[in-house]
Amino acid sequence: MVHPRCSDKRKSGKTSEDSKLAAAVTNKLKANNFRAAIRIICSSDTPVEPNQHTLMKLKSKHPPPAADRGLPCDPADNPRFEPLQVSSDDVVRALRSFPLGSAGGPDGLSPQHIADLVAGATDDSLQRALVDWVNLLLAGAFDKDVNTIIYGGRLIAL
Repeated sequence: MVHPRCSDKRKSGKTSEDSKLAAAVTNKLKANNFRAAIRIICSSDTPVEPNQHTLMKLKSKHPPPAADRGLPCDPADNPRFEPLQVSSDDVVRALRSFPLGSAGGPDGLSPQHIADLVAGATDDSLQRALVDWVNLLLAGAFDKDVNTIIYGGRLIAL
């Protein structure tokens, strides 16, 4: 037998939408991401219906690449190629640019964790190590198998 309150919720799609909204706002507040919580509350956006019209609009906004485009040259074979190198200020600025509550990588380490570690460090050795690591990434110094791990992501079916 179904409880009367439960049957009311099934009948009302509004209650279900409100509970989803409340859950989304609660998750943002738990992550101290007040800006996102306010954006969710104030937004009137709703998901678009998946249909042929939507698909055509997306395709018009995101056309396929030209068939005759050339492949980029391999910088390893180009003696004039000099990889981009970043400074310590660049890395700190990049860490601060992530929104609060940004997801972490496969290990769960989020940008906020790294920013907190850098901010709370007693010396700049962690910051220097991060800069060196980023510069190695930019130079393409890692093996293909290592890159698969570094650039791999967690896929979650929603």
